[in-house]
Order: sequence, then structure tokens, then C-alpha cells
Amino acid sequence: MVRLAEVAQVHSTQLDGSVDSLRWLESNFAELRAALGVRALGAYLGQTIIALAGGRVQWVSFETAAGLSGSIQSLGRDEQTDAILRLRNTRSFWFPHVKLAKFASNGSTDSIHAFADLVLEMAAPSNEPPEPVEEELTPEHFGEALCSAVESFVAAPSLETLQHFAEQTTTRKERYPAFCRRYGLSAELFFPFLSAPATGRGLARFDPGGTAGDQITQLLHAGVEPEAPCLDRLRSLV
Repeated sequence: MVRLAEVAQVHSTQLDGSVDSLRWLESNFAELRAALGVRALGAYLGQTIIALAGGRVQWVSFETAAGLSGSIQSLGRDEQTDAILRLRNTRSFWFPHVKLAKFASNGSTDSIHAFADLVLEMAAPSNEPPEPVEEELTPEHFGEALCSAVESFVAAPSLETLQHFAEQTTTRKERYPAFCRRYGLSAELFFPFLSAPATGRGLARFDPGGTAGDQITQLLHAGVEPEAPCLDRLRSLV
């Protein structure tokens, strides 16, 4: 990640880490983009906000943010989303690199300094207690075997990857919603297997339809899937 000092050294007087410096950045955007690139300016915007917010805002990775927000998970990771600002202990996120890309395309209608003003206003101290959020979980919380199995299934759903996933130890119930959001598990992945016949006998028996049904039930009970559309889809398959 580009540090504030590395960007500011090109124009050390004007890029001083203030909100006014963001107005100057807007006015001189073409020159700065040619000298530094849009990504470096996005890093400067984010780092300026962090400094002005007094530690209440932090950089987080895409993976961390996606573990707390399904909507961020759906965006996918790229150079505009791989570094995100988060208001500590909340689910409030902002995207400095996206803002710079939008300003590059749309000009002042996507104001950089107005974006910073909004974030700083939302990050201002208050007497309200912070919103409780789920523990920020890593693969170590779930076990490497389970994480590897679910990644394989989500990337390429098949009877083989479903069976491998089913054979792993189920994650703790209280961590299941975060697990699903982190790895992109959804009922849509399991619907195609509901009508698949069981194979094998005894300990080697595998019932993909039952496994898929169990997973969809868990997703519903955990609140990961909205109930009404999921049940409508199930009825359509009967």
C-alpha cells in the first residue's frame, strides 16, 4: 500500500494531509494522476481520512470486509476493492480507490473532498456504544481441511466437491453465518444436487440430496438466506 509520505513528497506543501489538500487534489487531478497514478491518489485519500479520524478508521483487506458483509463479498476482489476503509467495531465501510476511479470518470459530481467530509462526519466520536459485530474470523477458526473443501465446492460445485465438503467437520453453530459469508456459501449452490440419488453402501454411502437439503436448512436457520424466496425456489423444484 502506498504511504501518505510517499505520495506527498511530490507536492509536499499542498498534499499536507488536510481536507483542503483534497480540494487541491481535485483542482490538480490531471497533473497528479500523470505523476502518481490513480491508485496512489486513492491511497493518499484513504490515509488522509485515517489521520484526520484520529484512529477511528482503519484500512482492512477485502477478505476481512467480506467476512463481515455479504454485499462486499459479492463485489469480488480487484485493485479498487483490495484495500477498504472501515469504521472500527462497525460494519461501516468506504472505498477510496473506487472514489478516485469515479472522480477520474465523472469529475466533480463524484467529489473527493465531499467523500472525505462524509466519512469523517460518520466517524466523529459520539456517546452511542459501537454496534456489536461478529468476531473477525480467519481460516484458522474453521480448520484448514474444511476451508479447503468449501473453497473447492464454491469454485466448482460437483458431486465430488460436495462429498468432500460434507466429509469435513461442521463449523461451530455460532460461527456458521460468518463462515458462509466468508466463503460465499448460498442455497443456490446446493439446489442442483437436491434430486441427485444416493450412491454406495454402508460407511461409503453418500446422499448428495440429503446433504444439499441439510445445508439449505442450515442456511435458513442461520439467517444467511432470506426465507421466502428460498422456500419459493424449493417449491418450484418439487
